[in-house]
Amino acid sequence: MTSGRETVERLLLAVSGEVESLESQLTAIARLRKLSLDPPVIVWLMEIVEDNEKPIPLRRSALQTLGFHRPWRNLILFHDDRIHALPDRLALIVENQKADSAVRDAALSAIGWQYLSEKQLWPKLLSDADPYLRQNALFELLRNPDRDTVSMGIRHLSIETEPIVRNAVLWGLAQHPHFYEVALSLLIRTDGPVFSQTITEACNTDLLAAARALQNAEMKHFEVREVLLQRLFETLDQERIACLLRLTQEGRAGFALRRLRAVDEQSVGEVIAQLDQSVHSQKSVEWTDEAAKLILHYWDRFDSLHSTIEKLLGEWRPYCPKVSHLAMSRDIRF
Repeated sequence: MTSGRETVERLLLAVSGEVESLESQLTAIARLRKLSLDPPVIVWLMEIVEDNEKPIPLRRSALQTLGFHRPWRNLILFHDDRIHALPDRLALIVENQKADSAVRDAALSAIGWQYLSEKQLWPKLLSDADPYLRQNALFELLRNPDRDTVSMGIRHLSIETEPIVRNAVLWGLAQHPHFYEVALSLLIRTDGPVFSQTITEACNTDLLAAARALQNAEMKHFEVREVLLQRLFETLDQERIACLLRLTQEGRAGFALRRLRAVDEQSVGEVIAQLDQSVHSQKSVEWTDEAAKLILHYWDRFDSLHSTIEKLLGEWRPYCPKVSHLAMSRDIRF
């Protein structure tokens, strides 16, 4: 529905007003998003944004409304010079380091990654003195599905020293559809070690997804993939052991099984405990067989675990007939 300036102003005040209840604010936001804004109202919203005398919450609400509608992408309004000029005016606010940081952040989100990429504003934004603006710029950058976006994000985070930027964006970086492809491509370069720490930290934000993606990577990345997997699972805690067991169950037993077989005496107890729990919970013939083979490898390596392993194999027998035959290969009698 089309609405005039008075209705929009009332809704904006409801959104930005401190005395309004949360329910009233959400209702006003929903109504603003349903409106069809006429050019005069759009221009008026931009005037609110640029008016430094207006309250910051009101200016942010106006920016969020513009950002939701993005009228400059409306083909009907494309030839209206007033509307066509809005992204450039918003960009000036984002680039103005003297402007209020909340207004700059809202203006950045309102413009969107398409325009920021088109105008090649990323280098300037990612070198801005305000860490929160750099953080939000990276979030907006990673909305772009292009693989070059990931490369830019990795390269920036490899030199970014502000923890609030790095820690906030690493997870989003790892969720990008081209992250692992680009990350491995960077690691095989001569300057690959420069990006190693950032890539490892990003992988650690979603360890299971990272391990799955790396094991599915192209064979041309085999060496760097193995090095990265070894770095991710260099030390074993409960989470990493559970991840390795899950990968083994899923049939991705290459690296996972090699790492599980190589556990040291400090970690083997946790591996056996998680194995026992998963065998009893799943009661699967195939998984019990795989678990028995792994635990018998520990029988050969750790004499102190013989009694524990013998007891567990006896408990696992009902789930898989092969357990008895496997046990007999080590002269284990029940």
